Amino acid sequence: KKSQKPEWRHVAYLFFLISSNVGWRPDSEGLEITWDRVKIRKRTVTLENGEQKDEWIANLRIWDRKNRREREGNFLGGEYFLRLKDFYLEWNAKNPSFHLPDRKALVFADPETGKKLNYAGISYAYKKVLDSLGLKSTYTFYSCRSFYVNERLKEGVEIFTVAKQT
Repeated sequence: KKSQKPEWRHVAYLFFLISSNVGWRPDSEGLEITWDRVKIRKRTVTLENGEQKDEWIANLRIWDRKNRREREGNFLGGEYFLRLKDFYLEWNAKNPSFHLPDRKALVFADPETGKKLNYAGISYAYKKVLDSLGLKSTYTFYSCRSFYVNERLKEGVEIFTVAKQT
């Protein structure tokens, strides 16, 4: 297959990271979200050793196509949304014809065209990454959702909270 451009691969990479930190259905909920459904805020937490650390929290309003309702939640990984927005702004500054995110624009868009990323293309890229790690048949792209659930439960988040988020 024709190799994807580096800017497309960067957006796909951030989609992988965000999907693992949000727990959404990657095929519909993730690729359909627009910037007006994302709010990022900084939270300062105190670590066990007394040090303070800043975290970026993403408040997301996700349309749940399976249950036909909107769900809202706070998720870790807000810094990845900030990175993605900065990436689009940087690419647009270099080439003004490239996608510039606005409130109604898709979060995960081809940097060149602004069109929605194709799930098949993202899934193919994910499989290539797994193959390079020797994990080709072990995981699917939907495993990002399972990873999110398992990590939150290991952290001690109540099962009802995790269920509500996913």
